[in-house]
Amino acid sequence: MNISRAIRLCASTAALLLASASLLAQVPSATPAHAKQAGPATGTEKSPAMTREQAREDYAYAIGVEAYIYAYPLVEMYRVRYKRLFDPNDGIPSRLNEFHHVRELLDYKATSVVAPNNDTLYSTGWLDLAKEPIVLEVPASPKRFYVMQFMDFYTSDFAIIGTRTTGSAAGTYAIVGPNWKGELPKGLKRLDSPTNSVWLLGRTLIDGPEDLAAVHAQQDRYRLIPLTDWRNRTTPKPEPLPNMRPYKLDEPLQFFEFVNLALHENPPPAREAALMSVFGEIGVGPDKDFTISKLDPAIARGLTRAVQDGERIVAASRRRTEAVNGWRPPAANSGTFGDDYLLRAVTAKYALAALTPEEDYSFVHGLNDGNAMDGSHAYVLRFEKGQLPPVNAFWSVTMYLAPSGFLVDNPIHRYSIGDRTRGLKYDKDGSLTIYIQHKSPGQDKVSNWLPAPEGAFALGMRCYGPTQAILSGAWKPPVVVATEAVR
Repeated sequence: MNISRAIRLCASTAALLLASASLLAQVPSATPAHAKQAGPATGTEKSPAMTREQAREDYAYAIGVEAYIYAYPLVEMYRVRYKRLFDPNDGIPSRLNEFHHVRELLDYKATSVVAPNNDTLYSTGWLDLAKEPIVLEVPASPKRFYVMQFMDFYTSDFAIIGTRTTGSAAGTYAIVGPNWKGELPKGLKRLDSPTNSVWLLGRTLIDGPEDLAAVHAQQDRYRLIPLTDWRNRTTPKPEPLPNMRPYKLDEPLQFFEFVNLALHENPPPAREAALMSVFGEIGVGPDKDFTISKLDPAIARGLTRAVQDGERIVAASRRRTEAVNGWRPPAANSGTFGDDYLLRAVTAKYALAALTPEEDYSFVHGLNDGNAMDGSHAYVLRFEKGQLPPVNAFWSVTMYLAPSGFLVDNPIHRYSIGDRTRGLKYDKDGSLTIYIQHKSPGQDKVSNWLPAPEGAFALGMRCYGPTQAILSGAWKPPVVVATEAVR
């Protein structure tokens, strides 16, 4: 990245603020310390010259907003990893370079992730590639869909293996960090990670509760092994956890302390050196020391405002795509963000670990876009004959509380409905009608009922293995129609 690119990136802060003007006008925003309450105009006033202190504050603010948007995903990854590996109150027995398998479908009690699916069992692993590569073994899976997603510490997908990308045969892969110089044994397929810290998130399709044992058996055949142990056929020893600062944000400025911790552990790519030079002006960078107590008061005020308004800008940028029949499709570069730092931040906040659209084309209706539906009303979603989502894997519609994005407690324990739902009834003309309401639509229609909460809710339509008809926009999801409650 050249210096002019870095300057343009920082200058884009102004554009971001302008794009968010409608939100910032409605929500009380951070006010500069030097801002004065305006009195009645007389026509003779002169604007006071900006002092050096004011200039320092505003300069820090401008760079700080850009740094916040750039670095938000790193802090979020730090938070999630700390909670999973280091938080003694989390209760999940996870270690570095090992899988942790979720053995049940997630339900309304799952609140550690936003907008989870209710179609697959998750297998998650946090990898440390600083010492050596980690080997992943996956079994043959001829009759079951699975996907393994590899995210660097900046939340970009650098590799995806599974049914769509690598097929159903067994495979052995070496995940290699950016600084490793050795040679891999023959037979290992190399996956290069831009960072030493990697989040591996696997999803294995389940066909109802009676399928749990079979999925567990497949999960148990997923293996993570350090390269040395894989070569020597030795049993890996548990990786000791390093000393890490507990994740806790008691004040806005601590955000930048965690940014530096993340950048030091996982430095940015060389092409962003000029950008890091700009961020260095406020003490942010992989080799910088950000100490709150040492900050110039004007810089501290500017960066505090930057965090507060950075949050507002991310929130105001949730609607990155145009809705289709009320359903908002994913951005084309979701998961592979490049230098679209704003999309990367929005995704980290509202859909962390979202797959690329080629893997899972997820439409969202009413989640984080101000168009939530309400359980005091009833709705129907009708797929005409031959117009079910055209996918190569599976599709489903999931119910979420709005705005939290959590699953909804309900009397029939149904959190999603889709192509694997038992007993779905089709209309005489071959169409499929899904009843979306709080109370049961009656015994004859309960098979097609997606229970809603009493209050605000949103829907997610997942299309795994989307065909070209979905990717091109030729197929469109049907309108969710408000109607009289069916009872």
